[in-house]
Amino acid sequence: MILLPPRKAVAVADALAATDARRLFIADCYAEACETWMPVPWGWRTERGGQSIVNIDHHAEDPRFYCHISSGCMAIDYVREHGPLADCEPVLINHTDCDSIVTAAILRGLVPPAPEFAHAVLAADHTGSADPIADLLQPLEPLRDFELGLRNLLRLLAGERIDPVADELRQKRLAERRVVNEMVAQGQFKRMGRVAAAALAPGEKLPGEFLPAALPEAWLIVLGIPMDNGLWETKIRLGLAAPAGGTLFSLGVPAFEPKFGGRWNAGSTKRSGGSAQDPVELAGRIAGALGV
Repeated sequence: MILLPPRKAVAVADALAATDARRLFIADCYAEACETWMPVPWGWRTERGGQSIVNIDHHAEDPRFYCHISSGCMAIDYVREHGPLADCEPVLINHTDCDSIVTAAILRGLVPPAPEFAHAVLAADHTGSADPIADLLQPLEPLRDFELGLRNLLRLLAGERIDPVADELRQKRLAERRVVNEMVAQGQFKRMGRVAAAALAPGEKLPGEFLPAALPEAWLIVLGIPMDNGLWETKIRLGLAAPAGGTLFSLGVPAFEPKFGGRWNAGSTKRSGGSAQDPVELAGRIAGALGV
């Protein structure tokens, strides 16, 4: 396993510079311009200078990935069909969250291509639901230590005690989910049909990744966070109840909030410097337009 620098996209030149293997796998990170490569069931493939590159990843802007799918799911499909990678076939990742660790571990044959890992990566990337594997691995990402994540994953699966540093981060994650669930239970999210929205007070924080599971009936979830410049960082997520094939773009979010930027299922106004629109009022207008 080779850990690359944490960039938004992996350049082919950087991947080839990291190894002289005849075939290499870029896992759970977007390979630059991979949409021009040959599509395969588990991502993309290309040939460069006698080296074969396979990108097992769900981040590309491609309709195949506008659904609840993560790289670990694609790794499961690959290994079920082809078996684990040979020792001479390196796996390249550039971050160490749940999906990256699970994807690399499955490809390397360190864990089996089992359904429990698909549930874990979907919980980490999409639903925010409770999952023992996701709740262990996801908070380890800032440490950028693949061996730490793998070691504790194997200990968890064996029913053994995990490292104190991993357990401390896990407990923090569990506490954050409880805060989100309590906020929802107390009615702090306004329901407008299938749209749910809340505006935080200055200094208040709320981990948005847990909201889809906490608001399972929502098509869209809007969360407003006050910024120092007096504007709103408005986070918008696609809910679990959204119509199959729907995206934030097909539901018309950018038309209501021109400052919005992001991917098919999540984004915010932060990169645009914030929005002057009240987030709850914005949610109401979207709900009215959707008519649900």
